[in-house]
Amino acid sequence: MCRMPDFGTQTLSSQIQDYTLNSGTNHTLTVTDNRGTGAGWEVTVQADKLHTASGKMLDGGNIIIDQTQNINGNGSVATAPDVAESITADTFDINGNPVPAEIVGAKADNHQGMGTWDINWADSNIHLKINPGEAYSGQAYTATITWTLNDTPLQ
Repeated sequence: MCRMPDFGTQTLSSQIQDYTLNSGTNHTLTVTDNRGTGAGWEVTVQADKLHTASGKMLDGGNIIIDQTQNINGNGSVATAPDVAESITADTFDINGNPVPAEIVGAKADNHQGMGTWDINWADSNIHLKINPGEAYSGQAYTATITWTLNDTPLQ
């Protein structure tokens, strides 16, 4: 488990707000596939609702991760994995259960994603979107983000 940097203290507005991180660092996901089978894989991400210690929650759809332009790998016969153009980490089904979003992966049988790959997101690729009236002033909101590596190939 890694700790995601925070978005700092922000001012609420009557307009939709789109905040990005400003930690000055890249955020890296490293995936190594040394199975040698070309079977493919995927990484999903999901987050619970942003919430306060007192139980106030945002509606969801607040944590956005945009496609990276920086993928580095050492797969000599492999092609780079596919990275989603943009995902919403805190998406929920009709019953309020978190829904994993596929963020990066490799298709089967074409040597995609074999070897080690670093997928980097800059601060400007990670957004916090807040709708008017959704958040409460003076409250700190947190969420747990879960990244899962599956041996399920991309379709």
